[in-house]
Amino acid sequence: MTIFLLLGLLLTVDAAAQRRILGTVTDGYREPLPGATIMVKERPTLGAVTDAEGRYELRLPDNGSYTLTASYIGYFDAAQTVGGTRNDTVDFRLKENPMMLDQVVVTGTRTPKLLKDVPIVTRVISERDIRRTDATHIGDLLQTELPGIEFSYSMNQQTSLNMAGFGGNSVLFLVDGERLAGETLDNVDYSRLNMDNVKRIEIVKGAASSLYGSNAVGGVVNIISRESQEPWSVNVNGRYGAHNEQRYGGSVGFNRGRFNSMTNVQYTSIDAIDLSKGTDNAQVGDYSTIYGHSTLNVKERLIFTASEGLRFTARAGYFFRERNSSESLRDRYRSFTGGLKGNYTITDKDDLELSYSFDQYDKSDYLVAGDRDVRDYSNVQHAVRTLYNHTFAGKHILTAGGDYMRDYLM
Repeated sequence: MTIFLLLGLLLTVDAAAQRRILGTVTDGYREPLPGATIMVKERPTLGAVTDAEGRYELRLPDNGSYTLTASYIGYFDAAQTVGGTRNDTVDFRLKENPMMLDQVVVTGTRTPKLLKDVPIVTRVISERDIRRTDATHIGDLLQTELPGIEFSYSMNQQTSLNMAGFGGNSVLFLVDGERLAGETLDNVDYSRLNMDNVKRIEIVKGAASSLYGSNAVGGVVNIISRESQEPWSVNVNGRYGAHNEQRYGGSVGFNRGRFNSMTNVQYTSIDAIDLSKGTDNAQVGDYSTIYGHSTLNVKERLIFTASEGLRFTARAGYFFRERNSSESLRDRYRSFTGGLKGNYTITDKDDLELSYSFDQYDKSDYLVAGDRDVRDYSNVQHAVRTLYNHTFAGKHILTAGGDYMRDYLM
């Protein structure tokens, strides 16, 4: 009898520790907003998404005071503070943001559309949001801006993605609409995706396989690069943090006549982190030390406007990462990227896109004692895409095209 009483008491305490928040998110006409995001300001990894009726449910860890923020594409954010020990009903009524409704996105349909006209929910992280978070790479940014997404270490200390239950093999990452090589182990190398010189990020949560293939069943994340707006521009930046974390970057851009160019360089490094320091245990969790590493990322993007309706975009990039896995061994990762795309506006109703992209991602072991670099992995992709769009009846678009990709793996 005593055991049952103790179990009942423990269950009661555990239930009391969590706090249930219910509510709805609607627009100015009291219409529900499905897919709206609810974030907890004090707990960035805690959040919820509304269902088809605009309802959400959230469980807070304790009875403290928390600030809930509701956001939805095309609407101003709204925030409310909850506190106390009782369960609460917190409803949000969002106002339209006409400036965001006029933003143009391409990821949801592969054709430029106003955000308000995209047939599937597309989240946009603007350049202002990226600067505010000061994120170094895509993992830092998405975990701050989106609920239900997590980047964690696997046993070999490689980064793995979990996005609403989908792993990295089900979420497609694109840079200016082009795929990345190196998906063999289910995840691309997310450290390649630095946030310097990024204009915006477009995110489709949910199946997009009909447009992008079977590895987009969980969603698509498209990183859009920034174009130079001034005749000449120079930017230099740096950051220093704990564990000797360093980040230095710079960009040079020009926009004169028919040419628009942006060159970007970024270097990062961090020392190894000893997780057992300050504890009585030599082994903490699965491993006691997080390896130190350094990265170098160089990118160039050149746009040539041949005529009013004809535009060519060329890009090239180099990435290098070295991880100090032991005193005698270094893990090295390299990528070489290039591509050329042409956009031709035939008439007001017809446009054509033709592109070629190349991406090579290599892994190697650097043997310190013998000064040898042994490559043991290489993934090379060549992709060609043609896309034709015809607009009829003023707002309907007929899209026809095809992709061809040659994928080589060693």
